[in-house]
Amino acid sequence: MSGIVGSKFNHRGSGLVGSLGTDGQHFLSSGAGKTNVFETVSASADFVLLSTTTGSGTVSFDGDFSGTYDNYLLIGYNGSNDASDEDLNFRVRQGDADVTASSYYRVWNANYGTNVNGNSRYDAAAYGADHVKMTNNWDDAATKPTQFNMWIYDPFQGDTYHYITWHATNVSPNSTLSYMNFTGSGHYYGNTTALSGLSFYETPSGDITTLELKLYGLK
Repeated sequence: MSGIVGSKFNHRGSGLVGSLGTDGQHFLSSGAGKTNVFETVSASADFVLLSTTTGSGTVSFDGDFSGTYDNYLLIGYNGSNDASDEDLNFRVRQGDADVTASSYYRVWNANYGTNVNGNSRYDAAAYGADHVKMTNNWDDAATKPTQFNMWIYDPFQGDTYHYITWHATNVSPNSTLSYMNFTGSGHYYGNTTALSGLSFYETPSGDITTLELKLYGLK
C-alpha cells in the first residue's frame, strides 16, 4: 500500500519509505529502486523575476539591471490615473536618477476600435522630447486600466544607445469608448551610459493612482 505513515511517505510496492518534505518543496524521483525525496526546485537562472514594484505618482524601479542578464522583460498592469484623457510616459534612469534632458526619440503605430464598430489607425513620432510617450487617451476609470509589456535590450552596457520596445493597451474616455492599441519603440540618445532603471508618469494634468510592475531578467 502507499500513503502517509507518521512523518514518512510509503512507496507502493517498493518497500521504501521517504521522509516528508517541507513547505514549498516538490516530490522528486531519485531513480529506480531508490527512495524518492523532497527537494526545493530553484527558478531557472536564464529567466528570473528580479523585482516587483507597486506605486503611485511617478513609479520607478532602479538597481535591478546588471551584467548577469542581457535583456529584460517588464510587465505593467492595473495602471489607473486620477484625471481623464491622459498620456502614460516613461524616462530612463542613470545613476539612480531620472534623465530629463530633451534627447528622447519615440515612434509608434496606434489603432483603435469603437463600440459602434468603427476603427482607425494613426502613426506618430517625436524627436527631441524630454520623455517617451507610451499611450494616450487614457480613461481615469478604475475599471479601465492600462496594461503593457516592454522589452529592454542590454541596458547595462555602455557602448550603444539603449532601445526599448513596448506593446500597450487602454480605453479612451470618449463617448464611443475607443479601445486603444499601441506598438512602439523609443530610446534616449543623449549618451550611451548604462541605464539603472525606468520611471513612469502621467501627463498632462494628473497622476498615476496605481501601477504594478514586474521585471524579469533573461540571458
